[in-house]
Amino acid sequence: MQKIIRETAHIGHDTKEQISPPSAFPALYTRGLNLAGLSDAGHGYRMHRPQPQFGHLLVTLGGAGRVLVDDKWLECGEGYAYVSPPNAPSAFETQAGPRWQFAWIFLDAMGNSRIGLLAGERSCLVPADAKPLATAIEGLYREGVGRADGTLLNQWAHLIDAYCRRITQPSPAHEKEQPDQRHFNPRQRVPGGRRRAERRDRERNQHTGKILRFHDSFISHRFVFFSRAARARRPASPFAIPAPRVQVTVLLALGFAARAEVVRFFDTRCRDLGPASGPWSVSH
Repeated sequence: MQKIIRETAHIGHDTKEQISPPSAFPALYTRGLNLAGLSDAGHGYRMHRPQPQFGHLLVTLGGAGRVLVDDKWLECGEGYAYVSPPNAPSAFETQAGPRWQFAWIFLDAMGNSRIGLLAGERSCLVPADAKPLATAIEGLYREGVGRADGTLLNQWAHLIDAYCRRITQPSPAHEKEQPDQRHFNPRQRVPGGRRRAERRDRERNQHTGKILRFHDSFISHRFVFFSRAARARRPASPFAIPAPRVQVTVLLALGFAARAEVVRFFDTRCRDLGPASGPWSVSH
């Protein structure tokens, strides 16, 4: 394997990097970390190390590159990390296509706390979430080139170490956190699974029907209750008569008033004319 790759370190002319500044070195060294950074690799970027004296972790943020695992070149895209233990052959480089953005960490080979994937003898490709680790590395870089507060640098370095351990030391507890297929598929083919699922669906439907019936009944009772309460709070009035009866009463009153006016008009007219005037007078 060591005869296949030769020591090569070519960054390229259009590669941009953010590397932890010297002010952050003490915080990293105390946790067994040598260096950390972010790279936006362009065409021609390649790193080949036949027998490195340090461990290396690379996590892809965007694009994709290719890495060497068991004499084979594999693509390392988003959601994957390339873990190389100390003294294990390591090689990674860009490929034709979009640029390759990744976060990386150099780990101390003498650190006794480095176990898990870093204790092996070969490089490997594993699933990993790059965002938290990249955010911590960027925070360390910005604080290091800025105010360089020792407390904040230690906190950023602690986050980097924690996320690095999460990737390189997968635990059974982490595996239990993965989604259980049976949780999302209640009709999975297990003994009695279909019958239990049907019974659960039937009970759920019955329970939902009870809730809906109670809700409808509750709404109707509330409507009747508040209608009666509003009617009881309404002050009593002598004019509280149904509308049709009021209309009939008004019409009758107007009719009687009109009749009285007509009678009074004709009585007044007859008195003004006298008994002998008019064409209808009768002589005796």
